[in-house]
Amino acid sequence: KAERNWFWNQLYEKDETYYNYEEVYGGEVQNDHPEELWIHINGIMNDADAAKGNCKTIYEMFGRPCKLLHNPTDGPFLDLLECFMGKTGLLRLGCTGPRKLLRNILREEMKKDYKKIVLIAHSQGTIITGNVIADFNDMIEDEEKYSAKEREDIQKNVSKLEVYLFAGAAHYVSGKHVSHLECLSNRGDFVAVLGHIFPEFFKGIWRNTRNNGIR
Repeated sequence: KAERNWFWNQLYEKDETYYNYEEVYGGEVQNDHPEELWIHINGIMNDADAAKGNCKTIYEMFGRPCKLLHNPTDGPFLDLLECFMGKTGLLRLGCTGPRKLLRNILREEMKKDYKKIVLIAHSQGTIITGNVIADFNDMIEDEEKYSAKEREDIQKNVSKLEVYLFAGAAHYVSGKHVSHLECLSNRGDFVAVLGHIFPEFFKGIWRNTRNNGIR
């Protein structure tokens, strides 16, 4: 944080954190599917306890323990400002701490012998997820920076991903290389109006810095 300017410190006041099973569930938890890894990334206005509660609900519903990448809240106004900047790439502030952390975590976890990695994102977490998937797509397509073997390995690893987006606020999430992509939103969800349920007529008009309209 010492290297950030005043604006950065105000916008991203708290640090993102990756919680393992024991930290999420308060001790050892039964895992009957060790060949799978489930990760949740939360949306706006969720403190760590609320986000852990989401993971506990996922465990109750699907019988899979879920690790947590906690995207910290800085209050409703700043959270929404982060959403806007994250989804558009405005002022290059789309590359946030949670985005970097999720990208690094997935790069390491995808190298392991998991049959699949299930990523469950909510609200602002869908924006972060969309940006990370775009980062991986860039790596796969970057012939100058990565060798053919490296790009093949990245693509193979990304194909382990199953991505489920709830209250999707992302501008665009590519399903090009992931094994499954699904988005569910409630029509009454204000944050989802920024993305998944944005009025159809305007979806192609509002474009991000990658020139993607909302899809």
